[in-house]
Amino acid sequence: MSYASLKESLKKSTVVESSYLVLLKMLYSINPKIAVKFEFLISMGYSLDLKNPITFNEKIQYLKFNEKRNLITNCADKILVRDYIISKGYKAILNDILGVYDNAEQINYDLLPNQFALKCNHGCGYNIICKDKSQLNIEEANEKLNSWLKEKFGVLHYEPQYFNINRKILCEKYLESESGGIMNDYKLYCSQGKVLMIRVITGREDHDLKKYHFDKNWNFLESNTSESIKEIQDKLKHPEKINEIIEISENLSKDFKFVRVDFYVIRNKVIFGELTFTPTGGFDTGFTKELDIWLGSQIDLN
Repeated sequence: MSYASLKESLKKSTVVESSYLVLLKMLYSINPKIAVKFEFLISMGYSLDLKNPITFNEKIQYLKFNEKRNLITNCADKILVRDYIISKGYKAILNDILGVYDNAEQINYDLLPNQFALKCNHGCGYNIICKDKSQLNIEEANEKLNSWLKEKFGVLHYEPQYFNINRKILCEKYLESESGGIMNDYKLYCSQGKVLMIRVITGREDHDLKKYHFDKNWNFLESNTSESIKEIQDKLKHPEKINEIIEISENLSKDFKFVRVDFYVIRNKVIFGELTFTPTGGFDTGFTKELDIWLGSQIDLN
């Protein structure tokens, strides 16, 4: 079976996908570098060159194996990153924390407001968004949170910044847009104090995810939609707070060869999301090969 046909089979067959994941987990436990190269070829459709990385995704893979970890690990931790943000003078952009817990049994739901967000601090996708506490299945939520705490996030796709995080649960203030829905995400791709690209994600509320890419001057680069440039420009006019977000991102990113700085804007206020060092594990197919190459060319690994 060719790599292209295997990739197509993964989309169609749960059996093939399950077998692939078993093989992948085994490879990562034996030799992460070989596993990364194998997964990269299947996911991206071209061979990974770690000696002479060119594309954005190649450079993310390179940094996985060559970056010093201490500061990156602290900043990947959704709790400790707050100390980094405060040290840079940006305490005002942090969302409110309502509690930090070692396990789900420590959460006193009676003391929490009607709306809140529960997260684990050691990875991505570990989120429970509660819009109405009376509708929350607490037993199910606790079971899910405790299960997540047992997972060593980052092993499957080799994201070592997550390996040594002291795993905890945090409860944050619930955030919503002025209309009551989920806000747009602003994700700024940065390198050593310079914003390279801005990704705007819309459609989370109705599960119709759309990604739009701009340069720091809000010139449109590309999107994953069939909308015309005029439709996109009318829909996503230059955000009022984008210059403030760019300035913050450039200050927060000075210590890193690459970091993505994520924000929300709610009622004209900038709210920090997280620092991400390996977007999509370095297997990001959310933009074209041309943009992958251009973005990679902007990251200096020296």
